[in-house]
Amino acid sequence: MIRNSCLALAIACASAPIYSAEVGDWQVNFFASQTIHHTDDNNFLGETEDDVSFDNSEVGLGIIAPAWHGFHGAAQLLSRRAGENDNGRLRLDYLYGAYDVVSSLDNTLKLKVGRMPYPDGMYNDTRDVAFTRTSIFMPQSVYQDRIRNSHFYQDGIELSWRHFIGYDQIYFLTQYGVLPIDDEEAQDFSPGNFIRKLDAEPGWLGRVEYSVDEGVIRIALGAGRYDFEYESQSVDGMLEGGGSIFAFLPPEGDIETRFWFASAEFNTEKWSFVLEYNPLDFKFDIPGIEIKTLGYYGQAQYRINAEWSVLARYDVYYLNRDDKDGDFLTASGIPIEINDAKDTTLGVTWAPNYNWLVRAEWHSVQGLGWVTARDNPNLLAATPDAKIEKNWNLVALQIAFRY
Repeated sequence: MIRNSCLALAIACASAPIYSAEVGDWQVNFFASQTIHHTDDNNFLGETEDDVSFDNSEVGLGIIAPAWHGFHGAAQLLSRRAGENDNGRLRLDYLYGAYDVVSSLDNTLKLKVGRMPYPDGMYNDTRDVAFTRTSIFMPQSVYQDRIRNSHFYQDGIELSWRHFIGYDQIYFLTQYGVLPIDDEEAQDFSPGNFIRKLDAEPGWLGRVEYSVDEGVIRIALGAGRYDFEYESQSVDGMLEGGGSIFAFLPPEGDIETRFWFASAEFNTEKWSFVLEYNPLDFKFDIPGIEIKTLGYYGQAQYRINAEWSVLARYDVYYLNRDDKDGDFLTASGIPIEINDAKDTTLGVTWAPNYNWLVRAEWHSVQGLGWVTARDNPNLLAATPDAKIEKNWNLVALQIAFRY
């Protein structure tokens, strides 16, 4: 078995929460980040086309309460700006109480109640802080920033069980609750702004993870189902310069969503490799109307030394995995560019000490599958002056601080 201290440190940094200061028995952490980014075509999380955007920042404060007879809790406030997708207003990211039903050397059984991180995929519940992300922008096929606030937490109850088998462990959790849909993000759940309002009904998610040799190998599988009630835009409220692929929908209705995911991670002293696969089905209450999206990516990270690391990733998203060529869009007169997105990413990270982090990355993207209609008003306009480009580039620089 690998017992290298550098490997243990690398794994811990990739997965541990940020605890920074102690006030009595309370743990308090502050974090902030500022990202500047530019695209040569199309807007992404701000007015970035042929411009440099500073409208992407985060400021947060987290508190972890001291344990008392098995009870403990945590809360986090966050202000986030992300172009038209987020205006920087203060929000409660999470606030929950937990109780250790069982706590021994080999087993822990924990119950949580409140607003808590939503464990979709390998990293969704730990991507709230720049230091716990692997890059400035996570793979958008799985962790879409356009709906970050509606997809990071949910209000409900969680039961988790962790069992240790020597240096290995198995971890199971299930959540039941309601996703608090952000009104500003509701229309970004669709490839056009056909949704005016989206209300979530109670749903569930389950995940099981097996970790080998203290995290050298991690394998996770999960699935869930959530239903929504929607109110659609009027035809006049659709995209400027064109219609919507969903213009036929009634003024209101129901959407059933089902998904599953598979994730794998392999870590050595110098290298980390990740693969994730995430199909998602949207079924409308209209016979025959169903959208089956698909996201997957592969990522490699190399740690040059304790301060520097580099990353390479290939990320793929399909609006409809049963129609990857976009024949339905073409027949409907909708630009085929929104049918998918294929993103090749190269990045570098410099972490000179515990408090500071600097990142730079370049994305070469083919397709517009995960850009938003609010940032690109003519996204679905099938006209020569729509000003959308299938092939585009994104460059970004980020500086982050924690205390």
